[in-house]
Formats: sequence, C-alpha cells, structure tokens
Amino acid sequence: MKIPCSMVRDLLPLYAEEMTEEETRALVDEHLEECSECSKRLEEIRAAAAVPAENTAVDTAKPLLALKKTINKRRRITAAIAALCVFILLFSAFHRINEWHQVPWEEGLIQVIGIEKMADVEKRNSPFPEEEEAIRLPDESMGLTIQFDSKISGIHSTMEKNENGTTEIIQGWSSNPNKKLTGDYSECTINPVPDRLLYDTGNGQILLWGEPADGSVVIMPRLALASYAILACCLASLSALLWFLFRNKKDAFIFRQIFFAPASYLAGHLLIKGFHARTFFLEDDLGNILLVGAAVYALLTLGWTAWQQRKRDKGTEPLQN
Repeated sequence: MKIPCSMVRDLLPLYAEEMTEEETRALVDEHLEECSECSKRLEEIRAAAAVPAENTAVDTAKPLLALKKTINKRRRITAAIAALCVFILLFSAFHRINEWHQVPWEEGLIQVIGIEKMADVEKRNSPFPEEEEAIRLPDESMGLTIQFDSKISGIHSTMEKNENGTTEIIQGWSSNPNKKLTGDYSECTINPVPDRLLYDTGNGQILLWGEPADGSVVIMPRLALASYAILACCLASLSALLWFLFRNKKDAFIFRQIFFAPASYLAGHLLIKGFHARTFFLEDDLGNILLVGAAVYALLTLGWTAWQQRKRDKGTEPLQN
C-alpha cells in the first residue's frame, strides 16, 4: 500500500522519535526506500533534533563548571589565608622569643688580655699553629685582645674620637641575658688599639682598659622605627579617609589597597617590636617588620576578597572592587 508524501512528512517527526506503531513504521520504511525527498526530510529532522540536545548538555554543564571553579578558588584562598596566619604567628613568636637583649655587667663577664701583635693572635687562633708559614701579615700591627664569657652571644662595638683620644665602646648581646656565667670564654681583638675600652650596660659605662676620660660617651638606641611608625599612621589615616569618601566609586579599591600597606606595616611593627620603637639593630628589625608586614598585606587582601565573595554568594549585596 502506497501513501502520499504529504502523509509521510506528517508522520516523520513521530517516526524519527520512534513513537509510531509497527504497521505505520513499515509503511513509512517502504515509502522512504522509494522517495529520496522524504528521506532527505527525515535526515533534516534528525539533525535538527540532535542540535538542541547538544546545546542543552553544554548549557547544563556551564553552571556546574562555574560552581566547581568557584569552590576551587575559595579553597585556594582559604588555604593561603591559613598559611599566612601560621607564618605570621610563628615568625613573630620566634622573633620575640629570640630577640637579643643587652647583657648586664657582672664581674668575670669580660677580661682584657692586653696588647698583642696581630700575628701572634692569628697564630694562636689558627687551627694549624705549628705551620708558621700559614701566618703572614704585612706589618707588625697591634691589637687589644679581650675575652668574653659565652653568656654573650655577640659583641656590638662603636668607636668615638674626641679631644680625649679614641674610645672603643662595646656591648654584649644575648637572647638569654639572665643566663649564668659559664666560665667558657671566646676571644676577639680590637684593632687599632684604642686609648680606652668601655663596656656599655645601657645605664652607664664600665671602664675595662685605659685611662678614664672627662665626661662620658653614651650609646643611644636608634629611634628611626618611631619615625617610620608615625609616617605609617599618617598614611593610613589619609588613605582610609580617601577610601571612605570614594567608597562608591569604581576606583575605590585603589585607596583600599593603599590603606592596607601602612596598616600592614603598623601590624608588623606591633608583632615584631610591640609598643616600643627603640632598636640597636635598625636594619635587622626593619627587615623583619617589612617581611611580616608583607604577609599581613597579603592576608588583608585575601581576607577582603573572601569576605566580598561570601557576601555575593549570600546575595546581600553585589560584589565590590
């Protein structure tokens, strides 16, 4: 039984979806074998039906991929925040625990050996004293040899020249200034030989060698960190004001990041030095403050990003810059 093309074309959508009865399907198959136009029409229907299916799969996958990307980003930010917090706390605690302090003076802390030839000192301290040829100095220079107890971890010295001659002032430093004398001495030589040698206790000087001079020479701690902290306070105040005034502007994030910089420096200062700014080791303390400050800056930036992302997810307000 032959059926017209018009009836077949009406049945083709159902035929393509396999929703026809067997008898109807057999008739359509018989017609398609003889009619190329209807066969072409069937291919077009099947091709048109396949395109929406592919688009639907892609459209369905896009939200899932976006969600996965957001979750991974949030995990990375959380991990970075946790790592920065651990670094800041551990580094600050280690620095405060091992911070060097002046060693108070007590008898037996430092002993003055006297003036010696530098060649003799080098030979005595050489790991191969029997090999005299290993010690070769260009002249007969002299030095003042002192020995200090191992309670002192390091010696800081400065030289002052005035009408009274040359004065060498030394300080003993240790991370544990309350440690008892051990009786185990290390040696150092001061060259050239000063007219007098003083030990600075922080509250005064002890004459270790030479003739006393008129007046006194006092080592004062450097206060540059206080100037930097005041400057950071001023910058933080100004940038915070600008951030508030331009908070609804497109470029408000610039003032926010500028504010984070001096605020991070102040946080680093508090973590490293506490509420004082005195230092005898300006370069070391400033370097540690800047290192911790950089970590705090990164922490503030990541924390702000995570907070804004959370607000956007909750839908309370749109994400800001």
